[in-house]
Amino acid sequence: MTPENDRIRTSQPFGKAVLLALARSAPAYLAFEEIERRALAIAGTDGGAPPEDLAENLLRAGLSNLVRFKRRSPAFARRAPERPLATALARIQAAEDEWVASLLHQLVKPSDLERFLLRRCDGTRDRAALAALVVAAVREGELEGAGPTPSPAERLQAAAE
Repeated sequence: MTPENDRIRTSQPFGKAVLLALARSAPAYLAFEEIERRALAIAGTDGGAPPEDLAENLLRAGLSNLVRFKRRSPAFARRAPERPLATALARIQAAEDEWVASLLHQLVKPSDLERFLLRRCDGTRDRAALAALVVAAVREGELEGAGPTPSPAERLQAAAE
């Protein structure tokens, strides 16, 4: 299922492997050859699928808004560094606006927790300090606890299965 709740279906093992390869690497962007290599490893195919099969699968996923194509991979970390640093714009928007611009130039509506953290990700606090701030905010009633919501990668993984 896509972020817009669209579905993509395929009965082709290689097509499923392509979607799984993309889901496992999200939000990172991969080159065509790397997608092919990972999909072949997942599918267990050593002979390889024709490049047009991969191109067709990627085109369908792109037309379904399941994947995005870029000439260059955007520069962002897949895992937060020891001292997370959000852009100044994101920190200001998290404090003042409903929507925040991502490094992928998309507007996202952060949860209260994400907004709380974004405002404090200025590179001066390590992850343990940020976690302590969240715990204190929950204790003081500034934040409410809530259940987990699936990440975009988890939604993409679910769409591929």
